[in-house]
Amino acid sequence: LTATVNVFDMRFRNEITPVGELSYIGLPLRKNVRSSYRRGIEADVTWRLIPWLTAAANATFSRNRIAEYTDDASGATYRDVEPLLTPAVLVNHALDWQMTPALSMSVGGRYVGRSFLANTGDRAFTTPAAYLADAGLAWRRGRHELALHVMNVGSARFYAAGYTDGTTPYYFVTAPRAIFVTATVGF
Repeated sequence: LTATVNVFDMRFRNEITPVGELSYIGLPLRKNVRSSYRRGIEADVTWRLIPWLTAAANATFSRNRIAEYTDDASGATYRDVEPLLTPAVLVNHALDWQMTPALSMSVGGRYVGRSFLANTGDRAFTTPAAYLADAGLAWRRGRHELALHVMNVGSARFYAAGYTDGTTPYYFVTAPRAIFVTATVGF
């Protein structure tokens, strides 16, 4: 069993932060905010249950804030708001099973908490929290490997990011179930 815990407190002055809007060519717009911070705890645990079975998990719980943000479009000032696209909760876990010396299987998942699409604290402009599960199977022989990896096994609806124009949220959708087959040939 190995475990690591980190506590962090990052304070920023004049942070150049995204504002949740895109430029006319599709790049994220940014501006300075006088004061902001990211505080939290990270934990990472790996446990070899038996010689051929390993469980792993990591999690981050944080409080992220911008002290004061003025929206250029409306002129409104918001205080003590969450910065956009910084979820307060991130959790990953995996179970790896070495079935034979040549064959292994893995299952895992990740939970991503909701995050804001604008620095205004408006809950209408958020990406919803989501859980995604993955699975994989690999066969190895010498320096050769054939692997099958299924991402988002349950085809969960998940938005990786997004933006807003101040009236409507727009999302960058993550693919539903995706299957990858990889062949590695060593010489």
